[in-house]
Amino acid sequence: MNPWVKSVLWLSCLVSLAHAQQDTVHILLGRYEFSYVRGFHLDQPGQLQLNKEQLNQLAHWDVATALSYQSTAQVRSYGPGILGSVSFRGMGASRSSLVWEGIPLNYLSAGQADLSLLPSIAIQRIQMLEGGEVGRWGSGGSGGLILVETGPLNLNQPGWKVQWGLQARSFGGLAGQWAVQFEGNFNWGYACLSQQWSRNNFEFRDFSQPGFPQVEQTNNKYFKNDLMAGFGQRFGRLHAAWHAWVSQAHREIPAAMGSQHQNARQNDLSIRLVQRLDWHVHRHWQALVNIGLLNDSLVYRQDGLESQFQSLAGHLRAEMRWMPLKWFNSTFGWEQFLAWATQTNYTAGIPLKHTYSPYLLSQFRPGNWLVNYSIRLPLSSMGNLNPVGSLYLGHLFNVKSISFQPGLSYKEHYRWASLNDLYWKPGGNPNLLPETGFTLEVLSEIKWKKNNRLFSWNGKGYWGKMTNYILWLPSGNLWEASQQPNSLQYGITNRLEWQYEGKKSQIQVWGQHNFQFAGDVNSKNSWAYVPTHQGQTGLVVQQKFKTIGKLGMPIQIGLNLMGQYTSERFTSEDQQQTLPEYLLFDIGMQGQIPLNNGSFFRLGIYCHNIANQSFETILRRPQPGRHFSIQLTYQIQSKTN
Repeated sequence: MNPWVKSVLWLSCLVSLAHAQQDTVHILLGRYEFSYVRGFHLDQPGQLQLNKEQLNQLAHWDVATALSYQSTAQVRSYGPGILGSVSFRGMGASRSSLVWEGIPLNYLSAGQADLSLLPSIAIQRIQMLEGGEVGRWGSGGSGGLILVETGPLNLNQPGWKVQWGLQARSFGGLAGQWAVQFEGNFNWGYACLSQQWSRNNFEFRDFSQPGFPQVEQTNNKYFKNDLMAGFGQRFGRLHAAWHAWVSQAHREIPAAMGSQHQNARQNDLSIRLVQRLDWHVHRHWQALVNIGLLNDSLVYRQDGLESQFQSLAGHLRAEMRWMPLKWFNSTFGWEQFLAWATQTNYTAGIPLKHTYSPYLLSQFRPGNWLVNYSIRLPLSSMGNLNPVGSLYLGHLFNVKSISFQPGLSYKEHYRWASLNDLYWKPGGNPNLLPETGFTLEVLSEIKWKKNNRLFSWNGKGYWGKMTNYILWLPSGNLWEASQQPNSLQYGITNRLEWQYEGKKSQIQVWGQHNFQFAGDVNSKNSWAYVPTHQGQTGLVVQQKFKTIGKLGMPIQIGLNLMGQYTSERFTSEDQQQTLPEYLLFDIGMQGQIPLNNGSFFRLGIYCHNIANQSFETILRRPQPGRHFSIQLTYQIQSKTN
């Protein structure tokens, strides 16, 4: 069927249904009301969010590790501070899209994002959307989306605050963080500087191959700097925001295959600039223009060999939102992406990468019904695809203190091949086709709330297929990019959570289990590094005390216990070698002394991997055993939030 004919059929059948996925904060500015459209909230059950305070409580090396304790995300790490990639539903890290303030940040080279470079001090909120949402975010989110916001979430609290933090870690690790934020009646701004340094000198005995020499492996060091800053200004109904993120890292790659050293070093430099304009044109119209400029540079050296990668990319997103009725709104959008890249290990003559897509998002919610609908037409210099769409249907039932929200969704998705897939020398294949697929999903959420107690359960079941799934497979002494005609994904996720909030104490308990399969349709073999079972559990307790002894000083004590389980994983698609299951626990305690106007001083002590479990997330890439960290945080601000 002709792509445009299919597009018209989708629109004619479902245009009155809809899906505008925005989280709107209303602010009273003099005589008008300004609406700042954050644009990240999908309003569907079972979506997980982490805020700045929750990330501080976890106190991990990086955001990637924190997500492994809180979500169904699977982390593949080469060691602390080295590479931390996240995958959802067994789909691989290149199918998890990192979106920062509306702009995708996955590397052009491998098509994945390195979350070990993401500092937590500047983050206001992270949302994780399993299964992706191609309507707004386009290519690369077949497994899931990680949506990061660093700008202020509420723009109605004029004031300022300054925060300083220091963390000392095992293995000679130090981290320092400085942040300042202000909010005025018509403007806001923030600036955050994060530095990390570690020698990573934990020991590991390599028994991965029979007869292999026993070696005590010492990983090498890393150092990285991150500067994130933003400024926003309101001009009547127009809101303009500018964000900048500069990340620089020097990493000495830990040795593999039992050797003590391989003299491998990597230097990264990334510059990301985002400008966003939100304009409340009229009572029923809002406009958005989002422009991103991305520059990535990577230099890898090993024993006299050097490989360099450089890229420059521009990203444009323009939307017009129409809100004629309280129960209906629709967004018409255009996304365009243009990128240039060069790599020592690429073949000569890499063409410019150019993609562009019109899309429609609509939302229809009469009463307690919710219908979300999207359609997108992916076009590119590498070829065009048929329109892809999504449809969600849900209903909210309320009976006294109990709410029940079941839903059903159908999502189509796609992914353009990465530059490594196409042009890496040797092994790249310039004839690779784009991946396409679909997912059927059943969602359900139950909440019981009474007084200051909340109990919730959400469950998901999904089943889907992908065509032209891209895999790197061994061919003789080389690895080559290949495509599987069909791949299959299915799984079930359940999460239980209980919360209590009193005047002096807060308690949160949760448990989660994830069953998944992702692999070849014909052989029924799962893809490499896909665990069949994952589990997470946690307990967070906050207790306020009026005084400490005779000092008359108030204090708040916090205790958190986190655990995660990962089952056995195959290390290749032939199912010949596996990594054993592992069970990890972390425990932490925090003491916070409140000062004037909401300022505070906080001391936290944490023990990670309490049981001293030896484990690997990548074959022959050891992860640290039991280790500790101490964190100091001091914040002063102009008034209580």
